[in-house]
Amino acid sequence: MKTDIEKLEQEYQALQKDHSEAEWSSIKFLMSKSAELESENLFLSFRLLQRAKNLEPENKKLKEAYERVRAAVKTKTQAYYKCVLSKKKLKKNWLPQRKKLHQFINF
Repeated sequence: MKTDIEKLEQEYQALQKDHSEAEWSSIKFLMSKSAELESENLFLSFRLLQRAKNLEPENKKLKEAYERVRAAVKTKTQAYYKCVLSKKKLKKNWLPQRKKLHQFINF
């Protein structure tokens, strides 16, 4: 089973294969493709901006887009882990209570 990062890299490489080397090296193309994908695949959008930033690290518009999408990724990731941890905590707390309830009912 592939990890989320492996799936993301697979999507990234598939997208790269679908475009020419000139497009893949164009900051404008990468930024527009990132903006296009942002609502449907935030993580792939961010990965494209990482590529663009590696090509031209001092581009002001790119930095702004990168920081905006990076903040959205951070928020989404934190929300996901908060949800996962809440579920684990709920399950952890529920199981002992369930056992006590079961013992009470079967008393």
